[in-house]
Amino acid sequence: MPQLDFSTLTSQLFWLFISFCSIYAFVSVVFVPRVRGFVYMRKSYIREMKNEAAIAAEKSKEIEERIASLLSDAKAAASTIVLNAKAEAEAFYNVKIKEVENGISEMVKIEEASLAQQYSFDVTKLSKSIADLKDFIMSKVSNNM
Repeated sequence: MPQLDFSTLTSQLFWLFISFCSIYAFVSVVFVPRVRGFVYMRKSYIREMKNEAAIAAEKSKEIEERIASLLSDAKAAASTIVLNAKAEAEAFYNVKIKEVENGISEMVKIEEASLAQQYSFDVTKLSKSIADLKDFIMSKVSNNM
């Protein structure tokens, strides 16, 4: 086998060394810097994305706090509006109830006055009828006696 021939071993080792060194030099000069560049760019890109994500998270927390603050302010304002509306409605209904009560009491007074007048008219009429009846009975009793 020619690969194991000791007479060509030195030249084979020489060319192996030259080939290995040239391939090593080519790889270390061309490929390794490119790979390092890609790795550096990737690390740089990831670092930038992490920083942007941290900034976005910080902004979102600020926005959430602002929204929570606005929401609590809106709830307080709504509560105040509801309480004011409830008080206004209660005052309105109290006024209307007083008006109705006054109207009813006026109607009761008018009806009571009408009934009193009717009663007095009826009492007068009844008194007159009783007096007439008494006179009639007296005249009949006097005539029969």
